[in-house]
Amino acid sequence: MPGSYITDPSILSRLQAVSAAASTGVAAITKGLPPGVAAAVTSAQVLATTVASGSIGSLGRGDVTGLLAQAKSAVGQATNVISVDKGIGQFGLQPTQLEAAGFLKPGTVATLKAQAPTTPTAADIAESQRITSEGGSITPEQVAQNRSINQALSAPTAWTGKAGINGIGNLLGSDKLQSAAQQGLMNSSLQGMLASGIATGKESAAVLSGLVQSATRLGVGQLQGFIKGIAPPAIAGQIAATIKGAQFSTDFVTQRLGNFTNFAAKAQSAVATVDRSSVDEGVKKLVGDAKIPAPQFKPAERQPEDPAVLGIKDEAQALVEEILTFLDSVKKLADVAIAEAIRLNSQRPVTEAQIAQFEVLRERYRTRFNDNFKSTYLPKLESLKTSKFDPVREYADNAYATLVRIVQLLRAISDSQKALIAQWRADAAAST
Repeated sequence: MPGSYITDPSILSRLQAVSAAASTGVAAITKGLPPGVAAAVTSAQVLATTVASGSIGSLGRGDVTGLLAQAKSAVGQATNVISVDKGIGQFGLQPTQLEAAGFLKPGTVATLKAQAPTTPTAADIAESQRITSEGGSITPEQVAQNRSINQALSAPTAWTGKAGINGIGNLLGSDKLQSAAQQGLMNSSLQGMLASGIATGKESAAVLSGLVQSATRLGVGQLQGFIKGIAPPAIAGQIAATIKGAQFSTDFVTQRLGNFTNFAAKAQSAVATVDRSSVDEGVKKLVGDAKIPAPQFKPAERQPEDPAVLGIKDEAQALVEEILTFLDSVKKLADVAIAEAIRLNSQRPVTEAQIAQFEVLRERYRTRFNDNFKSTYLPKLESLKTSKFDPVREYADNAYATLVRIVQLLRAISDSQKALIAQWRADAAAST
């Protein structure tokens, strides 16, 4: 719920971290990947990833969130895309994985494979050639089969409804559902490793992260072959790269983002957790005089809030949620521009025509923000800061501080992209 950001003390520090990452984004992008780590995660990628819902073995929520960011980075595909080579969504989910984890009904993939065409079309052959030319590996027959299976997954009857996933449509349309599915696969992989004796679940995060990520991506059987030294060279190379990337992501979260993120569980209430009778008896023995009455401990009485204050706070909460929803829509447009900036930067030199197209994407989120935030939302929020009720003013001040951080993030992203454009043009000028 967007309003929960205001009461979550970690949101400010997380936004500060994203702002810092965005403000130095040009240097981070142009510096390149750490040696030996393919598709290494960045601060912005980790902090833009839906926080893991729980731990997996010895991996805490921060570790798991880092692995989710790493998995997305390795696939390099948008949330709403399904492809014949990379799979489903941002994690490249495979139908066989989804069936094994209980998201698809048992026997679904086998049935769909049996129904798939055996002769590829001209389009299938062309797609296979395109993917192969870009460094992938898939036959025309596999393209035909995968295309047929992907199309068939639109039927809700193929899905079990687990985790709220009842069709390919709502899975592709939800970052949270895909994250839940990926975490489900990670948990299933850990259970498979426990059953086969590969892992105990109590290994250090540096060790378990690579095992879980590899087993999730390539399967427990392939990982077992790798450990025994009998995996095919291609599989062994993929597992080695996956382990290195996973270890980098957990180290990155711990060392680089430890001061900015708060993945710990919220503290539980201490109310009614003490045996009052034993404490009272101890106090009596300590005082040691029957003439001195022992203190009587009672729960603090909370005065109900003024209904008028509650009404205004509800209005303030609704306004803040509306603003956060608006800023989230702006951030999504900014994310599109960020992804395009990274893609273009990997293909340098960048032409002036490409820069012009990129500037259109950059201007989309800037215009949406400039046309609405200052004129519509900011005056309403500032009026709450002058309320005659102290609780409302305090709430508005906290909300304002949070929103300022988000705005700073958006501006930092825009400034970073502007500097990147200047660097692209400088490169082009130097090469002529």
